[in-house]
Amino acid sequence: MDSYYQTNYQSHNVNLPERTPAYPEQQTPKEPEVKVSHLARRIHGWSWQAFPIGMGTGAVYVTLSGLKEHSQTLTNVETFFYFLNMALFLLNVSTLAIQMFVYPMQALRLVKDPVKGIFVPLVVLSFATIIIGTIKYAVPTGHVHPDFIYVLFWIYVSLAVGVCFPMLMVWFNRPHDLTTFTPAWAFLTGFLDGHQANGAFVAVGPPGFTALALIKLGENAVDILPAHGLVTKQAGEIWYAASVMSGLMLFGLAVFLFLFGILPYWFKVHKHLSEILGCWALTFPNVGWISTIRVLGDIFKLKGFFIWHLIMAIIMTTVWAVLFVLTVVAFCKGKIFLAKSEEVIKDSLERKMSHAADSPRHSYNKEAHNHV
Repeated sequence: MDSYYQTNYQSHNVNLPERTPAYPEQQTPKEPEVKVSHLARRIHGWSWQAFPIGMGTGAVYVTLSGLKEHSQTLTNVETFFYFLNMALFLLNVSTLAIQMFVYPMQALRLVKDPVKGIFVPLVVLSFATIIIGTIKYAVPTGHVHPDFIYVLFWIYVSLAVGVCFPMLMVWFNRPHDLTTFTPAWAFLTGFLDGHQANGAFVAVGPPGFTALALIKLGENAVDILPAHGLVTKQAGEIWYAASVMSGLMLFGLAVFLFLFGILPYWFKVHKHLSEILGCWALTFPNVGWISTIRVLGDIFKLKGFFIWHLIMAIIMTTVWAVLFVLTVVAFCKGKIFLAKSEEVIKDSLERKMSHAADSPRHSYNKEAHNHV
């Protein structure tokens, strides 16, 4: 019997259809992809490293204005660079101002950054190049009154104090390694490598500009010191002689530092478009000692110094043209001044969350929860 039932059961064996689940599996919807506009990425990615571009532009007309042979055509070229410098300054200031209001976390991050934060005081130096251009091209033509220059000067002094002192507090409240300071690194490790190769030219600025300032002050001391009858004219002449000799020594130091940085430059610098902003250090720090060449030529009546100054002015203009083209290419390719979409979204969410936390409704709910 058992075998009968077993055979009979097997003969009537059928494949039953699979049971469908009572509750079909629900698919989780995909999160919508958040798109960030190209303009938002530009504003978020802007930095204080943009000001060296304007300073390099100002370096061109400051250098060209000191040429011995000066024509009206050359003055028109200098005026073009002057207006271009003002346009770049307004672009940088307005973009960073928008960034401060729209992305405050990024603006604060740039100021506290140990690398990008050192470019903050350049806004003051960039403003100084505009003042120099205004004196050279707007005052002589009568477009700007000389009294307005005094206003610009005190604005410059106020900006210098208002920017530099807070930045000193930010820098010295954080520990720094000795090798992170460019001049020290230059003498500890020899020739600088990579992006630090551009920083070698920053050390050229202080002795070069100091030499120029000393000689110019001594030149005017002959007239300024005896003007009020406080000292004799001979005191101004002694001051002038001491300033020339001191300036000459500082000028030699600046030339040495320039050669120290330029000789191995091509073999040490990183040739990447993403690091093109650092290359603008080839321009503005060298204005001081290049302008001193012309002044020393006038003092010692050296025609060779006038030719040397002309050659350096041509090199300065050529370097500016190359760097400007490469900077535009890097900008168009998104190598500079372009943040990632994720960074923009992250800062936007953090800003919304901070606003929500500071809202009156959130404060009321928090207070009610504490009472409960």
